[in-house]
Amino acid sequence: MSQDIYVGARVGGFITDWENSGSLAVLQSRSTRLWNYNLYARQEILEHLYIGMEAGFSRSTAELNVFQPERKIAKGNGPTLAFWSIVPTIRKDFPLSDSRFGFQASLSVPVNYTSFDNYEYAGDEFGGVIRVGDKLPITDIYIYGNESVSRRFSVFLRPEVGVFYKLNSRGRISVDIMWGINPSSPLVTRNFHEVVYEGETFDASLHKYHGQYLAYTIGYEYRIFK
Repeated sequence: MSQDIYVGARVGGFITDWENSGSLAVLQSRSTRLWNYNLYARQEILEHLYIGMEAGFSRSTAELNVFQPERKIAKGNGPTLAFWSIVPTIRKDFPLSDSRFGFQASLSVPVNYTSFDNYEYAGDEFGGVIRVGDKLPITDIYIYGNESVSRRFSVFLRPEVGVFYKLNSRGRISVDIMWGINPSSPLVTRNFHEVVYEGETFDASLHKYHGQYLAYTIGYEYRIFK
């Protein structure tokens, strides 16, 4: 093995969503305020081929919203949905000749722990968080059901591509895009067996979060050995 060892950090956002089904279309789960952070190290095993390990953290707000048809906006809030990850990675760099620029492609297998609080909806609590400027509920809605983590631990696949720029002989910055793929069942479910909305009763609403995402990051890494 080469003695080329890099350490780095990346920060960015990501795009992810819920699968919403049921008879009440205006009641929807969605993810907002999405951030992810990564610390990693990698070592060259062949020319421009690396193996590495990463520690990652991602967080979002798992909102439960009522989308008002006349306003086309959501009103509501929700708890934090967080992921902690340990990520083994294999990576290939493609430096451009006579240039500070280069490209990379990698494949990772994140092992994730999902942090999310189970909760029972008993009717009145959701109406208290749906408000407008006059501090009154926007509509009458009563929700009965539960939200829960289906799987605390999961294994994803994560292909990745990026571009890097060498600042000097040791440091470089990078911009990367990665796609997190969940090959198995949903991680979080919201199962509402009864919803009363504007005096009408709806049943069998199911919201699922699979965790799949498209992330974009910017980072810096430093070669500590050569």
